[in-house]
Amino acid sequence: MLKKTILAVGKLLLIVGILVGCQSDIQLMNFANLGCSSSPNPSELASNEWCACCIEHDIAYWRGGSSTQREQADERLRDCVVRTTRNEVLANSIYEGVRDGSSKYFFTDYQWAYGWSFDRSYEPLNEKEQHIANQYLLDYFKSDQKVCL
Repeated sequence: MLKKTILAVGKLLLIVGILVGCQSDIQLMNFANLGCSSSPNPSELASNEWCACCIEHDIAYWRGGSSTQREQADERLRDCVVRTTRNEVLANSIYEGVRDGSSKYFFTDYQWAYGWSFDRSYEPLNEKEQHIANQYLLDYFKSDQKVCL
């Protein structure tokens, strides 16, 4: 019985090892600017005055990272919207929306770490992943893609 248990645990560890090894081959997708598309007040999007806040937030969400990094990104978005619009109600509404509706555990196109082609957990990017993400961002900003709505 002990021999069967050890064999079963060994097989399980082998499968986990293979899955973890395969995960490193999965790539980061090109940056996609969502432009605060899920804002509670789309009429506010007509102005580019706070579009830069959305771009910064989209970059953070695309890259992903730890849950603390997500919270910091959401706070920076709120603070940026307040700074640029002087509208605390709008800023707090957006903050509450991203805190409640953009969890890594919701399968949406705007969830935390949406740039990764697999279900990435809350974890900081390693050095190689940071380098890849930085290169994708450079390519994006060099292109003629529209940055704001």
